[in-house]
Amino acid sequence: MTIKIYSPNEFLTLEPPSNLYLVNPIVPLGGIVFIYGKSGVGKSPLSWALADAVCQGGSFLGMPVSGQSPVLYVDVDTRWWTIQDRWKQAGYTPSFDIAVGDAFDCLAGSWDYSDARHKFKERQAAKGYKLVIISTLAKVHSFSFSDPNAPALVYSRWQEVFGEECAIVFIHHDKKSVASEGEAGEDSLYHTRRESFSGNQQWLDHCTVAVHLIRRGSDYKFTLEQVKDQGSKKVDALKLDLNDNGVGVSIEAEATEKDNWLI
Repeated sequence: MTIKIYSPNEFLTLEPPSNLYLVNPIVPLGGIVFIYGKSGVGKSPLSWALADAVCQGGSFLGMPVSGQSPVLYVDVDTRWWTIQDRWKQAGYTPSFDIAVGDAFDCLAGSWDYSDARHKFKERQAAKGYKLVIISTLAKVHSFSFSDPNAPALVYSRWQEVFGEECAIVFIHHDKKSVASEGEAGEDSLYHTRRESFSGNQQWLDHCTVAVHLIRRGSDYKFTLEQVKDQGSKKVDALKLDLNDNGVGVSIEAEATEKDNWLI
């Protein structure tokens, strides 16, 4: 990253980039996005749908997608044959590339010479990914989640590999004690929104956008709530359904655009 110094007049006349988002407003170009929720709530189907939307263009849950961009999905949390079987049973073919294998440590002293980093750099040079999704955060570093120094180090390691124009999404888990929307009242949920993930608050403070997924009393219904935004734009809480095939997600049938979208 470079530093540029401007006079006040020069700064005020700078032209901002014509496009600031891959998905407006939850995936900024070059941003760090933190998606967290309970195990089984729908993080994987949501992230697959996000990856497909960025590859194909159009929209993602009503949010505009900027063009068509290559995406890499990195899954070192689930055995590859489990993912493959789930996709085959659903009749689903993804639009994105997928990297699978064993967990690794991007904070290890040997990271710069590791097979994983080499393959990521090589692939990025060939494909120019604009979005990389990591499943899951716990499987790509060895630091304690309570260590306040870990977030900035982890985020910077991935940005170094894929470049400052590539958005990176990290998938993470709630604390096991967090209640679902069907198990607690609104007052209780309010306190879970920024504090329910496993780890130090710095994981949220150092990311660009954070999204929390909360189950709504059913294995097939959940709410997407943006708990941190980059600036003036923010998506309101989205009530979502997991599709029957267990792969895709959609806005709840009873919900209207007015209920679900706010700028």
